[in-house]
Amino acid sequence: IASTDRAVGATLAGKLAAKRLSAPPAGFRIEFEGYAGQAFGFACVASMTLSLPGFANDKVAEAMSGGSVVVRLPREIAAEQRGALSAVGNAAAYGATGGTLFVEGRAGQRLGVRNSGASIVVEGAGKYAFEYMTGGVGVVLGPVGPVVASGMTGGVVFATLLDGLSHEDI
Repeated sequence: IASTDRAVGATLAGKLAAKRLSAPPAGFRIEFEGYAGQAFGFACVASMTLSLPGFANDKVAEAMSGGSVVVRLPREIAAEQRGALSAVGNAAAYGATGGTLFVEGRAGQRLGVRNSGASIVVEGAGKYAFEYMTGGVGVVLGPVGPVVASGMTGGVVFATLLDGLSHEDI
C-alpha cells in the first residue's frame, strides 16, 4: 500500500453494507504493508479486518461502523521508539459508530471525535481526543494532548497523562 492509496476498504465496505457481496463465514481479513494514504479503513463494516504494519495518514477508520482496523508500527523500528512514534495521522475514527481501532503507536489530533460506539485503543494521542463523543470506549495507554473529551456526553475514556504534564500538575 502507498500514500497515494486513499479510502482503502471503502468499496468493499459499501458492497457489504448494500448486500451486493456476502462475507465468508470468517469474514474478510486483509493485510497490507507500507504507508497508507488518507482514510485507510473508511466506513469499515462488520466482517472486515484491515491490518497494516506500517503507517497511515489522516482519517484512519473514519465513519467506521463495525469490523476492525489495526495499524502496527513496522518491526524494524526499535522497541524504545515504538510508543513515541505516530502511526496514524489526525482525525482517526472520526464519526465512528462501531467496530474497533487498534494502533500500536500514537495518533494525531482529533482521535475519536464524534465517536458514538467504537472501541479505540492507542499508545498516545494529540489534542482534542474524543471531543463530542457520545458513546463507545477510548483507551490511551500513553500521553494525550490537552482538551481531551470536551463536549463529551457519553461513552468512557481511559487516559494517562497530558503531554508534558506530571501527576503533580493535574
